[in-house]
Amino acid sequence: MNWQEFWNSKAAQVNPMDSVGRTVQGKAMSDLTLHKIADLIASQLHLQGQDQLLDVCCGNGELTLLLQKFGGQITAVDFSPILIEQAQNKHGSQINWHCADATKFDFNQQFDCILLYFSFQYFESNKQALAVLRNLSKHLKPDGRILIGDIPDAAQKSIYYKGFLAMLKSNYQRLLGKNDMGKFWCKKQLIALCKKAGLEALALDQQAWQPYANYRFDLFIQKSRRV
Repeated sequence: MNWQEFWNSKAAQVNPMDSVGRTVQGKAMSDLTLHKIADLIASQLHLQGQDQLLDVCCGNGELTLLLQKFGGQITAVDFSPILIEQAQNKHGSQINWHCADATKFDFNQQFDCILLYFSFQYFESNKQALAVLRNLSKHLKPDGRILIGDIPDAAQKSIYYKGFLAMLKSNYQRLLGKNDMGKFWCKKQLIALCKKAGLEALALDQQAWQPYANYRFDLFIQKSRRV
């Protein structure tokens, strides 16, 4: 799947939640749910006062904007030029918007907190995932925090693809490069990749009210203190 083309195409949707794939049972996610997610993210990242936040894979910035009240300056990056243009046009210069690839952007700066939400499934190989994690580590202050949120859980894949035929269809679509779900990650595999990137990770179960809690998890990450 060419994910850049995919998200450039999705950006044409009228509803901003549809544009970034945040739907629940086929309907656009509500403003209330998005606000609750922003509050939870701020709590998980321990966002405070003047904390500088880097939001990676920010999409059209709807979630990014809600995080402003919790910290300091926000820098946001996404590889879809159309989504970044939408974010700039709608939300203005309150946030530093950048169009760049998550595996190789370089801001020559370190941040207190980094967020990568609802997007890690689109890095479908260990090589890609490790490149992202190393880049996040490079941009994280020594005592900083990373939250990678809403990761599809390989152990719960059968909940999303209900039944043998649904699973078979998804595998066939993947072979054709037409599966738009991305990768279901194994928690242990992802934690091991974090370790390779010099990071320590803790898998978090999602709260029951979260839209995809039955088959997704979050990952709280800090730099390794091992010598």
